[in-house]
Amino acid sequence: MTRLKLSIIFLLILLIIKDVSAKQKKFTVWRLQPTEKEQIEFLQTMHMNDVKLDFWKSPSEIGKEVHVMLSDEKSEDFLKQLDDHSINHSVMIDDVQKVIVEQKEKRDKLRKQVRLRDWREEKVSRA
Repeated sequence: MTRLKLSIIFLLILLIIKDVSAKQKKFTVWRLQPTEKEQIEFLQTMHMNDVKLDFWKSPSEIGKEVHVMLSDEKSEDFLKQLDDHSINHSVMIDDVQKVIVEQKEKRDKLRKQVRLRDWREEKVSRA
């Protein structure tokens, strides 16, 4: 009976985690390539006025890439505006949260390897 209760609790926890992760927004970083002065001016206006856009690399001059992060729910409108102004764009990072998690996992794995090596070389006390 105890095993059944634990299994049910485990399943409920998994469902809660799945529900929470489904509600998280996905963020994408877009690479923009302005080729005209008017495109730069449009992007500078958006940079100054639209708080929903997170400019990683601000618009500065023709030919210089601009990097913008935004949630997927805002992407459709944003991409339409880029198309209306003939601004070339491509995805730079498809899912920012996924990249952050992957980098953290790699960093944690490396730390564990360093600690294990130190332990083997007796740099860390074996308490």
